[in-house]
Amino acid sequence: MDDGQELWRQKLEGSADEVVSLPGTGIIHATSSVFDIEHGDFMESAYWRFEHSGDLMMVHRFDERPWHISVESDSVLLGLGRPRCGMLVLTQDGLEWEGLVDDDPVACGIQGIGKTVLGHSKGTVSIVENGVKSVIAELDSGIESISFIESGISAVTESGLQILDMNGKVLAGNNTPMISDSVESFSPIDDESLIWASVDKRLISFNRECQEIAVIELRAPLTSLTANGNMMAAGLEDGSLYIFQSELSRRRFNAMNSNTGDEDSHRSSMLDKLRRLRE
Repeated sequence: MDDGQELWRQKLEGSADEVVSLPGTGIIHATSSVFDIEHGDFMESAYWRFEHSGDLMMVHRFDERPWHISVESDSVLLGLGRPRCGMLVLTQDGLEWEGLVDDDPVACGIQGIGKTVLGHSKGTVSIVENGVKSVIAELDSGIESISFIESGISAVTESGLQILDMNGKVLAGNNTPMISDSVESFSPIDDESLIWASVDKRLISFNRECQEIAVIELRAPLTSLTANGNMMAAGLEDGSLYIFQSELSRRRFNAMNSNTGDEDSHRSSMLDKLRRLRE
């Protein structure tokens, strides 16, 4: 694994949607889905479990696409789209369906701090914690991605960015269009953490009040975004990968601001000279 060498390969059915492996378990979990072009919908999906060696342990097939997978020590949770919506829970006793929100399919999710938070296509935010399901918020538009932040939850909706506390109260929001993903990471100007959002070819950072702080222009649209501590990684549509480190990014932004200040000072000086010539 240290040199990036391929150890094994397994072909799934349709597209490979998500892969999860908990450290120390030696087990790899994956989901796949088959899209029917003629009908414009997903016709069959599957959950796969492999040993670390690549040997297939089990596969379960079902009609709905799983839009999120959470892996616990004793169970696996799959958040489902239509027609059933709700979730599938896999334990030693088998695979069981459980309802969440009537007629509101799961669109995304995040696992952490002992719970799974699910975003739904009609704007509902639900939580599954220790097997207990609850709805904490109902937003005005569908949720496209969701993530944990220091103050609670960051939800990217069809109409913009929403910040919620863990009880579902909306703390802040904006109407920035076309956001596809968001993560919490470092600030390029101080020690405060910011929310970074991917918007086509741009990375835009927002403070906790959802005010725009900084923008990074990239050469291709973003397809993935993740962060860990002082590092942030952005994957682009053209296959390139950008890594941002907090200290280096702060130096770059400070240098840019310094150059901008020098240019503004030079421009002001030239305008003063022109005014004196006119006199």
